[in-house]
Amino acid sequence: MSDSNQVKHKDLLHIGPCLLMFYDEVNDHLVKVGRVDNIAFEKLDAAPVFAMDIINGRGVEVLARATEEKYRLHGKFVEVLDPNTLYLFMKDCGTPVHDPLCDVITLTEEYTVFNDRCILLARNNGFLGSGNLPAPATVSATFGGSGGTIPADDYTFVVTGVYGGAEGAYIESPLYTITATQEAAVTVVVAGTLPEALRFYVYNDSQTRADAIKIYELDSPIIGSNLVNISAFVDLGEYPGDEAGSFSMTDANGIPYVVNIDYTVDDTCGLICFPETGAICNGQRVWIRYASRRNPKVSMRLGSAKTNPKIGNIVLLSLQDDDRITPVPKGIEIQLYRVVLEGGWNVNLSEISFNSGFEFNWPVLLDDRTLSHGYFATYNRHFECYEVINWGALTQAAEACLEAGS
Repeated sequence: MSDSNQVKHKDLLHIGPCLLMFYDEVNDHLVKVGRVDNIAFEKLDAAPVFAMDIINGRGVEVLARATEEKYRLHGKFVEVLDPNTLYLFMKDCGTPVHDPLCDVITLTEEYTVFNDRCILLARNNGFLGSGNLPAPATVSATFGGSGGTIPADDYTFVVTGVYGGAEGAYIESPLYTITATQEAAVTVVVAGTLPEALRFYVYNDSQTRADAIKIYELDSPIIGSNLVNISAFVDLGEYPGDEAGSFSMTDANGIPYVVNIDYTVDDTCGLICFPETGAICNGQRVWIRYASRRNPKVSMRLGSAKTNPKIGNIVLLSLQDDDRITPVPKGIEIQLYRVVLEGGWNVNLSEISFNSGFEFNWPVLLDDRTLSHGYFATYNRHFECYEVINWGALTQAAEACLEAGS
């Protein structure tokens, strides 16, 4: 939308590209899909029935009446190699699987944020989520030999994984009794995401985990069983404390904001939203620390999906919605009440790339309560995204509502 458009055609503006969302009735979510090109609302051929007559020895059509009225929503998704988009639209029959051997990095990024808006983390494709970085699967130990210098006592071993320099969650061994001169053979099993290192701590039965000391670090562990032989306890540092989560958000002074109050996190796609009621002000800078896979390799299977929504309430938003500029552009919201999302899609495998996308063609059904297919709304200001608590209110296509209105 150019300035000349606003001046010359104030009431007839080109709204530009659209952001496509839809209400997923199966999972009760308003799903923000991403970039959509070539979006069009199409009325198909009405398939008229003709009355024939014979005039001058020739059969001619003299009357016609349309017997049907069909509408389709047509467009093209791009960035289809995003695993969340593939999972939702390409009828995958399994959850996207990340290669556990991919390197994990921890990043701290600065963002300028606004109330009632969302941001997508720069490395959202490999986002590990807002929980703890993973701990090893199991830890156990056996004892023997006669050359060790470990003091005789009852001990617990604590092991953590290190990911991009950040320490993850811990796992503890049972309480073991070590006699004088014995050596410890500690076995740690790593499953899932591979850490760059394993750190070993120990404390005795008169202490707590907070008193543990670091005794060993194993660089380049492997998926599966890792064996470390320890003959002496060398104090390499104190236990850093239990991991409080791989995700945090702070202000410039390092003061943390509160999740689900000041912001929300969608672990599936790295989407961070800021409600109006939180402590974060419009235009404020925040610092976000999170973990992501450096080179996420995602594998999926194609087939019949169990979680694909059957019918959705499509929501199209104009991207020209920034009320921080003057003059304020007009925003347009388009809702299509009932769209059949099980329509076909087409991916050209000979030209597949991150920008190739795939086309869709979805039937749009008539809402028999309103006798319409949807509506347009024009605003001086409209929102790019909605708070999670309000998502369920955006649809009028829920089956329970349809039954109640019939």
